[in-house]
Amino acid sequence: MAQAAGVSASTASKVVRGLPGVSAELRRRVLRAVAELDYRPHLAGRALSTGITIAEPVTIAVPTLMSTYYRRLTAHLIRAARTAGLCSRIVQTEGYRHVEAELLVASVRRSTPLLLAPLHLHQPTSSGRAAPVVLLADLDACCDLDRVAVDSAGAADLCATHLLHRGRRHLAFIGAGGEGTHAAAALREQGFHRATRRYGVDVPTTRTRSLPGWTAEHGADATTALLRRDPVVDGIVAANDQIAVGVLHALRVLGRRAPDDVAVTGVDDDVAGDSAPALTSVALPISEMSEAAVLLLTQRLAGSAEPARVQRFTGRLLVRPSSGRD
Repeated sequence: MAQAAGVSASTASKVVRGLPGVSAELRRRVLRAVAELDYRPHLAGRALSTGITIAEPVTIAVPTLMSTYYRRLTAHLIRAARTAGLCSRIVQTEGYRHVEAELLVASVRRSTPLLLAPLHLHQPTSSGRAAPVVLLADLDACCDLDRVAVDSAGAADLCATHLLHRGRRHLAFIGAGGEGTHAAAALREQGFHRATRRYGVDVPTTRTRSLPGWTAEHGADATTALLRRDPVVDGIVAANDQIAVGVLHALRVLGRRAPDDVAVTGVDDDVAGDSAPALTSVALPISEMSEAAVLLLTQRLAGSAEPARVQRFTGRLLVRPSSGRD
């Protein structure tokens, strides 16, 4: 496997064991060779060489597997964990705050491995040692836990800037922050307003809509209420693709065309190509995020006592017909 990647055996071993001290380029080459050769590390040998206990599987906890985004994230996390020689089990939290909190507390206290994609802010009681817990969340809380995050504010900024650049001036944001909303909602709302302020565009408070859930149904309901009250809206930034699909559905029911009457964007790029019209969206680097999360986890399992680390990833805007083409 080291030969296929063109690296030394020690470098390949470091990558497969999730240890630091390897450049990003070499790490990519080794992981590519691992995938091409379908390499499976010997778990008993891994346990002896790193001290990682393989009897305890990694818990991968996501809100739901009904979401395309979380299905993709879970699949990549399972693959990255398997490459690192770790077994895994899947837990659906259903987005319940108490389930997320219980998983966090148990993992921190017992030092059991956890990869958690939470919908809420938590601050678990510290166990006094570095816990093998990694959050996949756009949060600024939980500062004592490792975290892999998306630049949520930047993603919404990209969408709003794109619509403003195309001449849209009556923008709305659906999926805003508020009590009981998705943890990333406030950050994406901030990014939206950052872009509109930069362009000197005023957005009335009635054009930012909070939702009880990031679903197509909630997105459709919010869009219907918004446009009946404020029909001059000519651009909508949805906090995620599921919401955006609901926005497009509501536009069709109301007899409004996208993008002619209202341009629409989303975030996640999980259903964008299947919508009608195809949805402009911010694609997130899920594979790289998953590899980073498992690397942080394996370093903790190997005994790393470094202060909590945060790795933040940026998305890429993919322009499709829902917002118009040049």
